[in-house]
Amino acid sequence: MKVNYQSVLCSGVFLLAGIQGFAQEKPPRPVEKLIVLDQTNAKSLAIAPSVLEERLDLGKHNKLSFQSEKMDELGHIHVKYQQTYKGLEVAYATTQVNAVDGNIQSLNNNLFRIKDLDVAPQVSESQALQNARNFVGANAYLATEGHNHDHHVHDHQEAAKLCVLPSMKGVSDKNRLVYRFDIYATDPVYRADVFVDAHSGEVVFENKRIHHADVPASGGSLYNGTVNFTADNASGPYRLRQTADGNGIQTYDMNNGTNYNNASDITSGSTSFNHATGVQAHWGAEQTHKYFMSQLGRNSYDGNGAVIRSYVSYSSNYNNAFWDGSRMTYGDGDGVNYGPLVALDIVGHEIAHGVTEYSANLVYSYESGALNESFSDIFGESIEKYSTGTNDWLMGDEIGSGGSGGALRSMSNPNAFGDPDTYHGTNWYFGSGDNGGVHYNSGVQNFWFYLLTTGGSGTNDNGDAYSVTGIGIDKAAAIAYRNLTVYLNANSQYADARTGAIQAAVDLYGAGSPEEIATTNAWHAVGVGFAYGSGPTCYQGDITLSITFDNYPEETAWTLKNSAGTTVASASYSTANPDGSTVNETFTGLAPDDYTFTITDAYGDGICCSYGNGSYSLSSSSGVFASGGSFGSSESKVFCIEAAGGGDTEAPSVPTGVAHSNVTSNSATVTWNASTDNVGVTGYEIFNGTTSIGTTTGTSANITGLSASTQYTINIQAYDAAGNQSASGSTTFTTGSSSSNVLSQAYFESGWDGWVDGGSDSYRYAGSRSYEGSYSIQLRDNTSSSTMTLGSFNLSSYTSVDVEFYFYAYSMETGEDFWLQFYDGSSWVTVAAWAAGTSFNNNGFYTTTVNIPAASYNFGSNNQFRFRCDASTNSDYIYIDAVTITANSGAPFAGVGVQTTHLGDVTELETVRIETDDFLIYPNPASAMVNIELGEIEEGATYRVLTISGQEIARGSALDGNINIEGYAKGVYLIEVQNGDELMTKRFTKF
Repeated sequence: MKVNYQSVLCSGVFLLAGIQGFAQEKPPRPVEKLIVLDQTNAKSLAIAPSVLEERLDLGKHNKLSFQSEKMDELGHIHVKYQQTYKGLEVAYATTQVNAVDGNIQSLNNNLFRIKDLDVAPQVSESQALQNARNFVGANAYLATEGHNHDHHVHDHQEAAKLCVLPSMKGVSDKNRLVYRFDIYATDPVYRADVFVDAHSGEVVFENKRIHHADVPASGGSLYNGTVNFTADNASGPYRLRQTADGNGIQTYDMNNGTNYNNASDITSGSTSFNHATGVQAHWGAEQTHKYFMSQLGRNSYDGNGAVIRSYVSYSSNYNNAFWDGSRMTYGDGDGVNYGPLVALDIVGHEIAHGVTEYSANLVYSYESGALNESFSDIFGESIEKYSTGTNDWLMGDEIGSGGSGGALRSMSNPNAFGDPDTYHGTNWYFGSGDNGGVHYNSGVQNFWFYLLTTGGSGTNDNGDAYSVTGIGIDKAAAIAYRNLTVYLNANSQYADARTGAIQAAVDLYGAGSPEEIATTNAWHAVGVGFAYGSGPTCYQGDITLSITFDNYPEETAWTLKNSAGTTVASASYSTANPDGSTVNETFTGLAPDDYTFTITDAYGDGICCSYGNGSYSLSSSSGVFASGGSFGSSESKVFCIEAAGGGDTEAPSVPTGVAHSNVTSNSATVTWNASTDNVGVTGYEIFNGTTSIGTTTGTSANITGLSASTQYTINIQAYDAAGNQSASGSTTFTTGSSSSNVLSQAYFESGWDGWVDGGSDSYRYAGSRSYEGSYSIQLRDNTSSSTMTLGSFNLSSYTSVDVEFYFYAYSMETGEDFWLQFYDGSSWVTVAAWAAGTSFNNNGFYTTTVNIPAASYNFGSNNQFRFRCDASTNSDYIYIDAVTITANSGAPFAGVGVQTTHLGDVTELETVRIETDDFLIYPNPASAMVNIELGEIEEGATYRVLTISGQEIARGSALDGNINIEGYAKGVYLIEVQNGDELMTKRFTKF
């Protein structure tokens, strides 16, 4: 066997050996990481919960709960949700809804379909904590050290959190019920979330929160000469503290100790400081804050102005620097080979770990950990360029003894430091050391960033030629930052980083822009994805693999995966295969698809040429299309298979189930079932009769610009990449009349708040006759049915009417719970019925229009409409906010009143008002202005307008009574009124 003389340098806190021997189970179907929604049928942010439920299909017991909402510098809204399973948090499992102009643009997911997991712990919390501490093996823990006085690190508690650790690559090979402990040790320094299996007591994962900048350099003087910064005067000596940036920057001296309680202020009798190490760290922290604030609009590492605290001169001869989740700590080096670890790019690197923790929170392990390290390198170099006007693409080179240099990594040439510049290429680290190679494998995204900034051309380790046009460091960093804070999540991999970066470039600079092209081509250069506008070459028929071994066949293996990532063929070899021998494999019957062939060498030197002259080739009937042998640890080739017969000539199937809904006087929604194809459906073309009106990749379209009272036939045809087009599926409908034919329109006050004390059929109603058509009602099942009746109409002159209603459904069952009925003069006739899982899902807002033709329902005189909600075994709720009845032909019918009834109770809602409900808003829905009405208003009463997820967007005095909402996006909002000691909240809709 070969002997591997390569050594791996680790510093600071070492990654403990990976936990072995997990039981294997087939993972469930993964959730797609980034889903970009078709904007031809845009979904409002107000219905995000129902969109998530529909698109993600997580399964029974898996829920999503609101976590946070923020607006970015482009005005895009990002709402984050946390996954739970049977009420327990699923670690690192979140989804982010990204919205533009009030409509959902994309879903950024790190979610897991968990099922059949027993959530009853079999190991006590105290035993689990002991197992975690035994695993760490430290001599002292922060929780035992008492108070931290004014250095603002709160007493550390190791209370357990029972949660679910999902199956994640390099973390856990199955879903587990776990205790999560935040373990903070001081001797030696260590902080990590330690996960203990609550069934077996086994420590299954540690996510380290102290992130290191390794220091293969030697010390000397400090690094940037005389610098200007901000200090403060605390009624005595000046201190290295300030509040000019965010909520402040503070720098302390550990005096070569390890107890943060004993740290001291760095002071000076004048505004001139001579504590070189402290000044360097303080100035670096200031520059880091200024960079993120001025260049990227981020206020400190958490985005909310958190104080940046730095502690220098930690311990003695300490060759490291780290971020521990709340502060920066720097060692002085050993004084011989390494100087103090406070160089500007190291300071920026470490504080950037805080940015990552408060955004994507990338798990510090394997590929997600490599991305974590790389983003810190990216911002470290960007801060160096921002502060000094130049950067050298070397991390930490200043800390070498006597200024001789000794960088940690090179972003312009990662190979020079033993790091890879190509995904799975030369120097790619496949082991479990260094937390799965987080420092080594960061070189791939580092080189991507370098190429994106400066440009470059060449051939990567996969043999792929590349050419990238640089866009400059500011634009490159903006793309990296948006990717980190918007599109990545805790378990993102390199493929996800590529997808998110491209989308970030599109957001910032536009689709097809030079920035998007450069971003895509830079990822191709480092072996992740194709160049812009290109894809794999396609072949027909069988594919033949031929491998000639080197002198170590037992180190060679390969896989063939389809576009879904499923392995369709694989093999590994042993000493039974003679040195220099050849094996052949033919792949027959491959379905039309994209395929990735990957060959690996366990030692990392390929199969040519250090130990024999091995090689491999892939060939089709047209000849060899891929070959190699000198590839380091692995090499991949992507190709596609197309249908026989001179290319794809098979058309997709005809779209079925074509249907229309939401028909108005000028628009309609058309939906259909997805077509199938021998290769794949590329999209659908939509025709108004025989005229093409657009294409979409989804299975629905919102058609606008139609004429009132006109019949339309909409045809849908599917097409594939080869241009084959299906026959048409179609639907026919007639648009409604113009709004001048509105027979009746009622808005129902949405602030209904439950039962009144009393009998089983008691309901609370609240309404106001101070303006036309304002009522409150809720339909809820109980021991008897309840109805809402909408006036009496003479419809004899109309060919049909449309009943449009806006409602919210909660807790509906699969049986028919909710009806629209029409009274034809002699009996009530059911026009339409709805149930959960058929026409709508639960816990969402819906707008539905039902057309009632005269020919089917015998229009006569004195007709009525009603909604009915029937009794059932659970408590069903239907909240109706607005109803509009529109005639489709004939003269408008004027002067129709609206009454609302409840069987066996109130007969005319117009006369009913509950005086204790002294907070009304109207009109609702509204388009321009909302009015507040308070029964007794106190001096100083205020209001706030909030998004449905709780973000404040306006506030003012409730005495004014009027709120202008013209600039609001369409959707649902909350108005919160503080009237004296009473806090009241109601919901309204902007249309």
